[in-house]
Amino acid sequence: MACCRRCVHCFSRFRTHANGVEAERWLKQAMNGGFDGAISVLGMAYATGSAGIPTDISLARRLMTQAAEKGDEQSARMLEMTDKRQGMFRNLKKTP
Repeated sequence: MACCRRCVHCFSRFRTHANGVEAERWLKQAMNGGFDGAISVLGMAYATGSAGIPTDISLARRLMTQAAEKGDEQSARMLEMTDKRQGMFRNLKKTP
């Protein structure tokens, strides 16, 4: 579990431009290992395309909603930004 915390910390602090497949794999492993912080980080990575992870707003919203329900305030703020089309999400197309 210490490795998972370290990986999530490095990813979120330094926003590495590492191999997206590897970043995604490690974050999913941390998430599946019970580290709730990885849910938020992976959701935000899908929302922003960080670390070479392809943007997927639908998946990002699902993960950020899950993280927000667990008390993650940053995920809740990012969800609000997507809903209001603010900041980097101002050009986001509405979904039916």
